[in-house]
Amino acid sequence: MFSKASAMQKAAAFKYIKFLVSKSSQLTWANKTGYVPVNTKVVNSAAYKNSGLKTPAIIADAMKKLYSVPVAKNSNAAYSQLNSIMQTILASAAKKQNVNSQITAGKAKFDAAWKQ
Repeated sequence: MFSKASAMQKAAAFKYIKFLVSKSSQLTWANKTGYVPVNTKVVNSAAYKNSGLKTPAIIADAMKKLYSVPVAKNSNAAYSQLNSIMQTILASAAKKQNVNSQITAGKAKFDAAWKQ
């Protein structure tokens, strides 16, 4: 939502978001598009599992391994840095090199991204 919206606009936006993530909307969206429902009640529902689509069986297994990035200031920037930091550390480790300097440098990059 936008901070400069009127109270009526904020209320309308909230109602629309609530509708979008509702069980019925998510079930319809998932069955028509193949996208993963964001509502776990839909993922676990018989209506979704028995929809005749291949997606629910694949998603049920994949969702056991999913995680989310917390919604906090600069969390996305820090998470984006983490991928390259870990690649550098793991590449050095695979070459049997000392990774202490990569860890120290990676921590500095991560902290800078988090605190920007």
